[in-house]
Amino acid sequence: MFTLYQFDISPFCDKVRRILNVKGQDYAIREVKISQAGRLRDISPSGKYPVLDHDGQRISDSTDIAHYLERLFPQPPLVPADPHEAALVHVLEDWADESLYFQEMTMRLVWPQNAKHWAPILLKDEGALFRMIGPRMVPKIAARQSKAQGTGRKSQAQIITDLERHADAVAGLLGARNYLVGKMLSLADISVFAQLFCIDGTPEGKAVIDARPGLRAWMTRVDQETCKRK
Repeated sequence: MFTLYQFDISPFCDKVRRILNVKGQDYAIREVKISQAGRLRDISPSGKYPVLDHDGQRISDSTDIAHYLERLFPQPPLVPADPHEAALVHVLEDWADESLYFQEMTMRLVWPQNAKHWAPILLKDEGALFRMIGPRMVPKIAARQSKAQGTGRKSQAQIITDLERHADAVAGLLGARNYLVGKMLSLADISVFAQLFCIDGTPEGKAVIDARPGLRAWMTRVDQETCKRK
């Protein structure tokens, strides 16, 4: 039995949900309150999520979870057998997790025009007091993380320019193909999609993606292939 401890709006938790869906595995979800995340050391010593519990064994970090599930359920494969393609998948996943992530976090949780929408959603399961003060705290905490990484030291215009370059790169990599690497859905598609899906939740990000029909078509395809089957 799989139990996923998560923050619902996290792209990394969405990534793991979609991998589980592709692998055809049932799972229960346990939503973690932001205010409790650092105290649940028995679940996540680092205080980070997602954490996947598999019959008492707990795996944290979305990449580690992805490869754990790949070993358990090799079909359908999300990491190609070809070494060159597997290397490309690794690089694209890492780029999505370590670069695109800070763009989506900054755009959703730091920019005031978007934080007023996303911060309350992040805090929806909290108590009344935290729901009241949290929307002022979340952008400040996210801004410190973003500035430390570097993205938060850029203007909104610079970040949008960076995003346009990233979107052009993904669209160029796709070309007329259906997937980023090889001829089948891979971990690269799911990882990049999960970050862009969050970026798409902002007006600025949606405009960038909508301006690239091939990218939008790919996102629709990946979404349909990785959503939970009813």
